[in-house]
Amino acid sequence: MNEDSYIVLFDGHCNLCNGWVRFIRKRDRRHRFRFTPLQLHLNVVDSDNKELSTVVLLHNDRRYEKSEAAIRILFALGGFWRLAWLFFGIPRRLRDAVYDFVAAHRHQWFGKTDHCDLDENATMR
Repeated sequence: MNEDSYIVLFDGHCNLCNGWVRFIRKRDRRHRFRFTPLQLHLNVVDSDNKELSTVVLLHNDRRYEKSEAAIRILFALGGFWRLAWLFFGIPRRLRDAVYDFVAAHRHQWFGKTDHCDLDENATMR
């Protein structure tokens, strides 16, 4: 993976997470993002498993999770989205508490799907 590449791991059965991936793909004009469902990397049967409740960003041999991953993704999209960097001014504990609250309710609010929008056998652009 070169320094301009990003890999986003997400819950492939979560409607909110699939919507987030569609949001990123639509705005990724430089085609730097790749996506893969967390289910491919974890031996998970239960779709409510806590390991699936966070987005993971892999970039430059580093791993980012939760609010930090979301902010870095938005910043990498460029343009107006770079303003997301301002959220780093909010303490991580508070950012992640909000993130965890939404993650805990995402299936209730947005629903689940029994399939991922991406091909389940490959990392996709």
